[in-house]
Amino acid sequence: TTSPTFVPSLFPSLSPSLSPSLFPSVSPFVEPTASPLPTSTALPSLTPSLSPSLIPTPEPTKSPTVQPTQSPTIDPTNDPTKDPTLDPTNDPTRDPTTDPTYYPTQSPISIILETGNTILDQGISTAWPPNAFPDSVLEILITSLTNDTDAFMSELYEASTAVFYARSLEDITENYYIFTVENDPLPTANISYTFAFPIPYDLFVKCDAGYGYVILAYEEQTGYGTEKWPLFNLYPSLLDASGSMLTAVFYREMWRNKTANILLSCTPGTNINAAANNQVSGGEGGQRRRQLLQNSNAINAINAIDFSDKCLSASISCPIPLLLQTDHCNVLVPYSRNHIGVDYESTHPNGTIIAAANGVVEQSETSFFYGDMITLRHFDGSATVYKNLNSRLKFVGDAVTKEEAIGTAVGHLHFEYITNGQLYANKGHINGDACIKKDNVATGSIEVSDSGTQADDAFSMYIDSYYVCETELGELNKCTVSSLRCGSHTLSIKVIAAPDGYGTWLVRLFDGWLFSDGTAERNNFLDEHIAREPVGHIESWTFIVPCVNDTIAITPSSTSPVSTP
Repeated sequence: TTSPTFVPSLFPSLSPSLSPSLFPSVSPFVEPTASPLPTSTALPSLTPSLSPSLIPTPEPTKSPTVQPTQSPTIDPTNDPTKDPTLDPTNDPTRDPTTDPTYYPTQSPISIILETGNTILDQGISTAWPPNAFPDSVLEILITSLTNDTDAFMSELYEASTAVFYARSLEDITENYYIFTVENDPLPTANISYTFAFPIPYDLFVKCDAGYGYVILAYEEQTGYGTEKWPLFNLYPSLLDASGSMLTAVFYREMWRNKTANILLSCTPGTNINAAANNQVSGGEGGQRRRQLLQNSNAINAINAIDFSDKCLSASISCPIPLLLQTDHCNVLVPYSRNHIGVDYESTHPNGTIIAAANGVVEQSETSFFYGDMITLRHFDGSATVYKNLNSRLKFVGDAVTKEEAIGTAVGHLHFEYITNGQLYANKGHINGDACIKKDNVATGSIEVSDSGTQADDAFSMYIDSYYVCETELGELNKCTVSSLRCGSHTLSIKVIAAPDGYGTWLVRLFDGWLFSDGTAERNNFLDEHIAREPVGHIESWTFIVPCVNDTIAITPSSTSPVSTP
């Protein structure tokens, strides 16, 4: 007979052993005669044995359980407490020296903890607050987005970012991030996550001068009724003092089927930068990234430029014609993170939609994603977008004036307002409803109006030679601007209407903005030393916009205005 010490693996055992012993089991039920002996393959031969035999063979390494470097105590097949998918030492397919997901924790995967944690994975820092997720595996795929890699996402990027003048991605690599989580996010109210991305090399060398890096996330927006549509949403972001890391705050809306798709690109307008102080820029590598994520001033600066109830651009007019005072721009669905526009009730009998400001038609088409739509580019470089149209009355290249009919919409109009990132502190969509001069309630950091009691003079306002807005005779005699890039600017006022031949203006600055002499008001009606100015006269002043709490620094763009009416 053959000694059982040579073929222990051929006999059953009633309990798993923690060691692949080379000696017979002590169990009385494991007798050599309990099962038929194997064929001669259990005996020494010139062919490799599949048994962990002590008899040498020409190719002993064919037996994975007897490799000299293999410790029996970490063999996952013999230890029911070991899971090779969770323990990197038990997964021979993962190599921590070549797999970037090992970098933060020497683990084949990163784990989001329900108690909250910060993860550094492939150079990307992600900060997760408590109760954002149940304990969840996080995997990050870094790739490129082109028509060849994902035609749908590539076309969606082009469709939803054309209004930003976002750069084409066809020659950009490793700027598309696909985050996959094991579990859905928890329904915790007001939850957010802070991500910091290293700037991809291609963007660093290929973005045009005067452009800044931006972060966009794929989302599905929800509008009036059952209306839904996809887009890449541009998120407010901060560039760290070294110019190498871009940080943004994200919300639950970014997740779809346990996946989030994020893109890095660039658009006109230099970046908002985190201050070059020790709190943000000190340290190297992961330490600096974590400091940026944890710096409350930097995060507050991001939130400060996010959407709010205050107009973050120039005042505009309602895109719905005024018939009755009670039906003027009735909001059906307000601006929110789930809806980066405003749905207005279309109350005109013919469904007429009008231009919110003077401009030129930049887009007039039937979009695969958004149906019939029109985009107007205004003279301050901002844009308004009109979606859910039933007909289009204006086409690419047409010049339009404020309140001129441009199309029709039955039921409701979806309206979007996008700022010029070269002039304003924020890029992307803002709450357009806050900028509409309904009942003369529009407010801003700069307010221009008639200083007289009759409101019978009208003025147009220019910032750095950009035409931004104009006042109206009578009730809506106010023009406002807010959220400019910090630094020095030039404010100009032009008299465009004055029944008595002379314009009297009142210009006031708020929110810490000051003229170069330290004052915050210009009033030529009260100042006897200033002559009343005739129609066509232009007056200019230099003023200063402070940076938010000195935690962000913005260099104003020196580009030329889009056009001047």
